[in-house]
Amino acid sequence: MNPLPVPGVHQNVPEKIYRAWPVPSQSILKAGETALDMKYAEDHPEPSTREQIIGTAVHWAFFEPGRYASECIDAPTVNKRKPSEREDLAKFYDDHPDKLILDGDERAKIETWAANLREHPAASYLIDLPGESEVSLLWRDKETGQNVKGRIDRLPNDGPIIDLKTCAAITDRALDTAVERFGYHFQAACYTDGVEAVGRGARDFLIVWLLKEPPFHVRVRVLERDWILAGQAKYRKALRIYAEARKSGNWPGYSDTIEPHYAPSYIIRQLDTIDMEFTQ
Repeated sequence: MNPLPVPGVHQNVPEKIYRAWPVPSQSILKAGETALDMKYAEDHPEPSTREQIIGTAVHWAFFEPGRYASECIDAPTVNKRKPSEREDLAKFYDDHPDKLILDGDERAKIETWAANLREHPAASYLIDLPGESEVSLLWRDKETGQNVKGRIDRLPNDGPIIDLKTCAAITDRALDTAVERFGYHFQAACYTDGVEAVGRGARDFLIVWLLKEPPFHVRVRVLERDWILAGQAKYRKALRIYAEARKSGNWPGYSDTIEPHYAPSYIIRQLDTIDMEFTQ
């Protein structure tokens, strides 16, 4: 088990080391509604998908261009239908375990995205604020006593927490859906809580949105109070469930008794509409 560092903001922590810190992150806490969901996610970390690897590369290209230049390399072009060339490619990956390897046209795509981000006035202003990129946080929650960790894209010395998200659609409605579906308000509540807990003050949470397809729109938006309050409610509930399970050693799932299944509000509204139609 990897020993925990002291609470605070930590720079240059390798991803593998950060993941090995034996405390929950926001992604663990929002893995499901029950303690069992959280425990399963913690004990069975999923390997990075290709989309996540590309996401890491575009984060580096935007926030840390020097790191992008030194740590991202291109895979050789091979005919993957030939076994010998597939073996050569596998060996290339094995020979570069500490590099982020880009394949095909991924580099061109990433550098197009990064250029569009830097051409956006607000995004460019934010990235130039003095601060630290890809910082790892560790803090102890006062209410539960539970240690929590977080990994922040960009933490200015003075200014909002900055997070970069790619998206398939960038309309107001699409971004609302993305925040709710992927729990970005949960993440915002967790990270603003953590930054304040380590003595960096109360911060806003700002998302730089990048549309993945042409014309590569960029939008910069602050998650406002109602989003943070909604995220806080979910985050605090999840953290209490996790902390209680950690202390007791018992990780319950859903109820093991027979439960009533009540109709949700939208079904009740449908019934009211039907009743009105029959009475007219």
